[in-house]
Amino acid sequence: MDEQTPRAEETAHEVAPGTPPTEPPLQETSVIGPPMEPVREPERIHALDVLRGFAIFGIFMVNIAFFSMPLAKLIDPSLLADATAGDQIAYAVMRSLFEYKFVSLFSMLFGIGLIVQMQRAEKRDRPFVGLYLRRTFILMALGLAHAFLLWYGDILFIYSLVALVAMWCRRLAPRVMLALCAGALALSVLAFAGVTVISVVQQQRATEATQDQTSEPIEVTESPDDDVENVVVEETMDQAPQAEPADPWARYQAVLEANGWQPGDPAWIELDVIAYKEGPMMITLVHRAWTFLMMLVIVTITGFTFRVVGMFLLGMALMKLDFFSAQRRRWHWAFCILGLTIGLAGEFFLVWSHHHSNYQVGWLQGGAEIFHNISSFALCLGYVGAIILIVRSGLLKWLTYAFSCVGRTALTNYLLQTIVATYIMYWWGLGLFNDVSRPLQLAMVVGIYAAQLVLSVLYLRLFRIGPFEWLWRSLTYLKLQPILRQKGSIPPTVG
Repeated sequence: MDEQTPRAEETAHEVAPGTPPTEPPLQETSVIGPPMEPVREPERIHALDVLRGFAIFGIFMVNIAFFSMPLAKLIDPSLLADATAGDQIAYAVMRSLFEYKFVSLFSMLFGIGLIVQMQRAEKRDRPFVGLYLRRTFILMALGLAHAFLLWYGDILFIYSLVALVAMWCRRLAPRVMLALCAGALALSVLAFAGVTVISVVQQQRATEATQDQTSEPIEVTESPDDDVENVVVEETMDQAPQAEPADPWARYQAVLEANGWQPGDPAWIELDVIAYKEGPMMITLVHRAWTFLMMLVIVTITGFTFRVVGMFLLGMALMKLDFFSAQRRRWHWAFCILGLTIGLAGEFFLVWSHHHSNYQVGWLQGGAEIFHNISSFALCLGYVGAIILIVRSGLLKWLTYAFSCVGRTALTNYLLQTIVATYIMYWWGLGLFNDVSRPLQLAMVVGIYAAQLVLSVLYLRLFRIGPFEWLWRSLTYLKLQPILRQKGSIPPTVG
């Protein structure tokens, strides 16, 4: 997440303008080469740090709904049919501008990191595989801890699994990587299309069955037992609130059994409310673990894992092709123009289909969802091209610098978002789960991320890396890494 590669002709231009080196440059004085160590500040590629910081913002814009709302409300968009205009607009903004784009960008950045580490190891004539495997397994452990202890929507674990697969492709030619990338993305679209078609067919059958039942006349016959049965039903309804088990575990188990273990069932809303709004901790831990495992199955069935694999390979290929150098300016413009044009057109079609169909599942919306799977990839590349062009042009230096500071502490900021969001939403904090509207969710993201921008800039004036980056590096290199800035050293500044 934070490893990058130096290039002699790029180093002087990639650091924020006006930044003096804080450490002496690397010197190759041995045939074997110096030991492997983390990238130093003068070696960092500024554009990649900015992209990483931008990705952290976009991922949070999508994740906030998972922090704030029951999973069933996210799975079933038809619930938005009766929602307020504000909720519908916020949903459209999230899906069209953020969903899939930034998790794809982050996947690409992880692939870039793999090639960066390999190139640095080769430059120093040092072994690579052992170090990379240790780094990846540490990331896997962090991801599992994040998923089971904090939030079921963790992505780090999936990244670590894909990183193990991508490692075997590291020496392939860029063209082969791009071909494999295209194949993985095609499988992602096909898998998602298959699931979408099945969903539409099932929904139409359910609708037809409901219409058939309502069209059939219902004969009502009276019997002496009717009055008795009505009394029993009324008494049962009146006593239902008092009949709820007092023990939270018994209540949770009763709702789970009635739900049938289906995350899309409306009864799952009550399960999420029990786990995240009421507690206690053991129910929260059990429910989160079950939901995380279920999410792993969902992302596999829907082809999301293939998308991550494809973006890993794309990042690896682009790094080998020196995509981020100034000499590739035409590529940056091509990514920007084509990506934004195709991506925004597809996302507009998605938003229009939801509005036109009143958020009901049908062939129109299903086709838009499938195309959304493609257009979101194009828009991701459009974002990449646009950000690189902005960084290269020197526009908005103060903002791109702040984004780069978040990018340099990406792991810490990603986990910090979980800590802050769960404190606001869950029972052990403010307990606002299921009570925050979608527009307010997005506003909260903007406010929290703005604070992260400021804190990241201030933090890096005193420290070299974030606390979780420090832990990751120290475990990877089996040596405590320096975290405080040396006295008299000058932190990166805006030129």
